[in-house]
Amino acid sequence: MSGREAEASMAYAVKDSAEALMSALGVFPMERSIGAL
Repeated sequence: MSGREAEASMAYAVKDSAEALMSALGVFPMERSIGAL
């Protein structure tokens, strides 16, 4: 895996876990909130 791939994979994992955390707290991810409006 190249450094760039590792970086993209890490960013995706962080975004994914952040969304899971916000969902657990009852806060929807920003994209979904904006989409709902």
